[in-house]
Amino acid sequence: AGHSEECVVSEGKESLDAVDISKDGGVLVKVVAAGSGEACGEGDTVLVNYVGRLAKNGREFDRSHGGYPFAFTIGEGRVVAGFETAVKTLRVGDKAEVALAPEYGYGQEGSEGIPANARLVFDIEIVGIKERVKGVSAATERERLAALRAERSAAEAALKEKAAERQQAKAKAEQTKAAMAEKLAKKRCGKKGGGGGKKAWVPPADKKKSPK
Repeated sequence: AGHSEECVVSEGKESLDAVDISKDGGVLVKVVAAGSGEACGEGDTVLVNYVGRLAKNGREFDRSHGGYPFAFTIGEGRVVAGFETAVKTLRVGDKAEVALAPEYGYGQEGSEGIPANARLVFDIEIVGIKERVKGVSAATERERLAALRAERSAAEAALKEKAAERQQAKAKAEQTKAAMAEKLAKKRCGKKGGGGGKKAWVPPADKKKSPK
């Protein structure tokens, strides 16, 4: 899809026909070509073609590769939150332009080729639904996906905690090393100061002989 006049956002401004999916301006969706297939939903494994760009300058940072659609399961958290939120509102055959605020994209940390606090724009085409969950209720599937997201969040938190512990251990080791170096330096200075060395030679005073 083109992204000149019809871009959902331009320097952070939304177009009048974009739909505010998140209700806070964080996920804007503009359907540029409507499909007639099945609607996407939680738990579906969907096939999408996409191109990701920076909203500020239109620079492309990612796309589905090799001519094959990208497959992911809605609710598993494999993609940024805003991408998943937008796809849930589309149906097979839809082509849409989606704009994400930083908190629905890569946030303050950014990613490779994506600056911190960057607004993103995705051109998305829903190619198909590869697999729909069968034999379980929607509530059960939501619970499974929620548990999976919680597990991923716990794993990420554990990794961050370990990284912090390593950083603290490194800082402590550096402090110990600095303290030892300072102690050794003081010890060397003490030796050079003569406090523990040999006494300087002083010539003996002349002794007068007693008269006989």
